Amino acid sequence: MLPFSRIKHICFDVEDIDASEKLFSTLLGVPSTGINTMVLEEGKGLVKICFFHLEQGSIELAYHDLPPSWKGSPLITPPGFHHIAFETPDFDGALFWLAEKGIHPLPQFPIDTGHSRVAFFETEKTGGILIELHDSAYAQHKADKGAK
Repeated sequence: MLPFSRIKHICFDVEDIDASEKLFSTLLGVPSTGINTMVLEEGKGLVKICFFHLEQGSIELAYHDLPPSWKGSPLITPPGFHHIAFETPDFDGALFWLAEKGIHPLPQFPIDTGHSRVAFFETEKTGGILIELHDSAYAQHKADKGAK
C-alpha cells in the first residue's frame, strides 16, 4: 500500500508570479495565500510561491530563480506544469518505501521549509514527472520537539 495517497497540490511554473497570482485569483474566484519567498544558498537563488486552496486540493504557482549549484536540476522548467505533490503523515517511512523501489530524493532534499519537510525526486525514476512529498505531520513533529 502507498504510504501517501492524498494529492496536496499541483504546481505550475510562471514567469511573472505577481501577474499570475492576480490572474488566477480572478479566474478561480478565490484569493491566494499571498506570495511567499524562500531564499536559497544565502541569496544566490530564490523561489516565490503562492497557493490557491480549492475544495478538493490546491494549485501552487511558482517562480524559480535557482542558484548556479542547482544547474541541471529537474526543478528548472519552462512555464507550465511543474510537479504534483503528495502528502504523508509518515514522511520518513515514505522516503524509505520509495528508496526501496530505487526512487531517491534530489541532492538538495529533503529540506525544512519552515512550513513542512519536503522532498523532490529523481524524474528518471518517476516516468519524467517531478514528484514532491510533503510531511503532513510536520506541525505536530515541530510542536513535540519544542515541548522537550
